[in-house]
Amino acid sequence: MNFVKLSLLALIGISAGGVISAGVFSFITSIGIIPRIAGNTRTARYVRQFEWLIIAGGIAGGAVSIFKPGFSLGTSVAALYGLISGIFVGCIAVAIAETLNSMAVFARRVRLKKGLRIIVYAIALGKMAGSLVYFLKM
Repeated sequence: MNFVKLSLLALIGISAGGVISAGVFSFITSIGIIPRIAGNTRTARYVRQFEWLIIAGGIAGGAVSIFKPGFSLGTSVAALYGLISGIFVGCIAVAIAETLNSMAVFARRVRLKKGLRIIVYAIALGKMAGSLVYFLKM
């Protein structure tokens, strides 16, 4: 490939990565995970560090998925990584579950009397179908 095509591909890749990471970080910010963790653990003075650690984790995860390092850090580091990742995913799951409470507010505002259960099931089935398509195609 010539230099122009490689430059264009690099620009598109960096731009797409920036858009995706901005979406992920804005999602994390909008559901309020960081302030909730800081409030529950009484560590509000470390909110700035929490934010920087999440950004560093996103960058490190992206770098690992792109460059696929060929070395191992051992089972202790893998166990620590698994624990930290599980805590993070659990926090996101709880925050998303709390957003389901907003479905009741939505239903009240639009005066939805019947069908809320169907809407929640449809959302859940859609998420499940999307996950299955994603993981089975890999």
